[in-house]
Amino acid sequence: MLPITEKVKKPPPLKKRHTKPCKFFQIAQCPKSAEECNFAHVIGPTPVNRSTKACRYFLSGSCSNGLWCRFVHPVDPGTRQVSR
Repeated sequence: MLPITEKVKKPPPLKKRHTKPCKFFQIAQCPKSAEECNFAHVIGPTPVNRSTKACRYFLSGSCSNGLWCRFVHPVDPGTRQVSR
């Protein structure tokens, strides 16, 4: 039994980590180490798009998902329509 004056040390809380890849690490621009960054520092193939629809956020210039967006980011400027 522990004396009353001693405190029991609790383990440090587990850090919640994002499973989303770090977009800055992918372009060699993340200033944080893998342990400090809340995003995964992984190098791998670009995920396959899950939809054939154009990303309306990309078309307006504001998609923050980049390579991991579920929608198509058209390269052809003539592809400006978004299916609804």
